[in-house]
Amino acid sequence: MRFIVIGFGSDWQKDAVVRAVDEADGEIVWWNLAESKWRQIVRSKWPNAFLGSAADMGSFSGCKNVSLDEVIEASKGLEAILWPSFFKANNKFKFHRLGHDAHFCFYSQVGIALSILETYRPDVIIFGNVPTGFVPQAIYHLAKRKGIRTKLLKRMLIPDFDECSVLIESIEDGAVNIKNLYQFHLNNKNLGELELLPPVQRHLDRMWNGTTMQDQVPVYSKWLKYSDNGKSKLNAPSVKLFRSLINSVAFRVGLKKQGLGGADSLTSAFQRRRLYRSYQSKVSLFSTGEKYIFVPLHYQPEASTSPNGGIFAHQTALIDMLSKAVPDDWVIYVKEQPSQLLYYYPNDIFRTDKFYKQITDYPNVKLLSVLEYSRPVIEKAEAVATVTGTAGWEAINLGVPCLSFGSPWYQYCDGVVQIRNRDDLIKAISNLSSFTPDRNKILIFLKCLQKYCMLGGYRSDANFTGDEYDRKVQQLQSIMLRGCIEEDGVLTC
Repeated sequence: MRFIVIGFGSDWQKDAVVRAVDEADGEIVWWNLAESKWRQIVRSKWPNAFLGSAADMGSFSGCKNVSLDEVIEASKGLEAILWPSFFKANNKFKFHRLGHDAHFCFYSQVGIALSILETYRPDVIIFGNVPTGFVPQAIYHLAKRKGIRTKLLKRMLIPDFDECSVLIESIEDGAVNIKNLYQFHLNNKNLGELELLPPVQRHLDRMWNGTTMQDQVPVYSKWLKYSDNGKSKLNAPSVKLFRSLINSVAFRVGLKKQGLGGADSLTSAFQRRRLYRSYQSKVSLFSTGEKYIFVPLHYQPEASTSPNGGIFAHQTALIDMLSKAVPDDWVIYVKEQPSQLLYYYPNDIFRTDKFYKQITDYPNVKLLSVLEYSRPVIEKAEAVATVTGTAGWEAINLGVPCLSFGSPWYQYCDGVVQIRNRDDLIKAISNLSSFTPDRNKILIFLKCLQKYCMLGGYRSDANFTGDEYDRKVQQLQSIMLRGCIEEDGVLTC
């Protein structure tokens, strides 16, 4: 078998990939490897492997095995899914200047992805996570159309614990093995002896038993420091103009900025501040006197919507569908992700005032202040609608159904309703009372997830050593070959 490999950051993960392909009598034909050590290891086994990035293949004009008309034909229907990733990768294109140049650039990069598939003819493509770069996303979607098998080590971003990954074969279907195990244990209920990992248990305790805003805002959230015990709203951070000015100079002279999270340039800081004020001028007061569905928007660009949201990376598509499906006397409350307007990431504003005007043009849609604390809004909602957001997870833990338009890590948990089209949504809204989440079933879901979970390798970039290194390599190797986790000689499949 011929393998294309994309990603994998830690040594133990790369080692597991090499061993798994070798054990399968396979051949790695393409891998976007950067480290010289691993290039040497791979080349020692497969001398003809291409080891580099898509950029190393040159421009589309040099891809002689595919023509532009073939690329356009091959990508029909994928444009809506891939455009958000294209915007992220090519932010030099301004929204008001999109035209021939942007479209040609789009199809040229899709063409490079198609050329990789046509040149190296893989049987299997392995991803170190869901693909977030534009060309890797194009490779994934084109491979699915061609019937090429894909394996993805998806990070399951449990709030307050993001060191868990699960092997999946489809972004859309997610962890089907967890779904099957979950359905089995819902009937048998024999997971009582399995203890949750301490950070997961602490997270549940805070979610279920917390009484203050600090208890309920996830500990990873930078907004925790802006919460206040005695208030039901977040406090807005100030614009750091001096830091932005320094950052502008650093950008201009090519110095690498320092500090976590990045910072706007001075121009971007003012743009974001204007956008924040424009947004706040459009908000309505929150009222519990009407039935409503709550839609907390995602920060973009991120993998949570692209690729995990499919076409609903265009969040206006979600709002449009909801607006036209809910009963006439219902309201849709939409709230922007605070990070979108009040954090300072370089050049990633990714919103326009027109975006918010498009939302408020719907007569039954209202914006909530970006500083509104979400938990009281969730608690009184008929449902929370999200692509893959943490708010959906919070909702089901508070007994509120979640309408999920994407593929979140919790997509198969009790209380989550998968929405793929208008018919799904209309049916779900008419039956919301039957989707009341059960905390006992949520607990069983977490235990099933934990049984399939590969620990390590996300934020900590866990480079294990000694026996732990060997154990992790063997686990990941076993997952890739058999879809199982081996622990003390016992396979969980």
